[in-house]
Amino acid sequence: MASWGTLDARLLRLLKDDGTQYVSTLRIDGANSALEELVAHTADLKSQTITGDGAATSWSLSSDILEVPDAIEAVWDDKRSDWLEEVNFIPGSDWSDSDPKAGSNPKGYYIWPTGTINYTRILATDETLKIYYYAYWSLIVDNTTTVSIPRWSEQALLYYAAAYCLLPASIQSATIRQFGTRQDSGNPEHNPVHVQADYFLKRYAAILASHQPQQRGLLYQPGRGL
Repeated sequence: MASWGTLDARLLRLLKDDGTQYVSTLRIDGANSALEELVAHTADLKSQTITGDGAATSWSLSSDILEVPDAIEAVWDDKRSDWLEEVNFIPGSDWSDSDPKAGSNPKGYYIWPTGTINYTRILATDETLKIYYYAYWSLIVDNTTTVSIPRWSEQALLYYAAAYCLLPASIQSATIRQFGTRQDSGNPEHNPVHVQADYFLKRYAAILASHQPQQRGLLYQPGRGL
């Protein structure tokens, strides 16, 4: 894993800049945008531990969890050494007991509302659940930030960030060209900055396409057991 300072030096070389044309904040914005895009292909795998208090049945999920249906990979009940399955509510079905303390409710979890995980039983004091989930990559703050993405994706991040940095200049160039002749303004090739940014984005896409997307649902599959 590389620091942003190391990757930023590579980005400057890619942009052929000494740091005066594309300011540091713009470069960091571009890299953070790339990190947010990367999760659609490969996200960070993290875990969150929940400790019971003998009363609560719902808890807030970590703020960095992806906003997708399959963001939770698995939930482990440490006390019972067992995986929990997500509960599917079927219209017309009825639980045999409405009191979670009785233990007759189906054992599992469900998400409601967004960002909140609910256990169908009360988690006793000091008992724990461990949630394995897919998360956004940590954002870059400064040169000391460690960028923890897979090594193969570092180059993709740089290409995306470079395209992001070129965007303001591309827009400015397009605005200036609107006053050109009809022949000039009708040819996209007359905006070389746009062409360069487009090339960088194609390189970003090509790198992602050359690597298999993250395989999810491998840690635990419902009905499989331990």
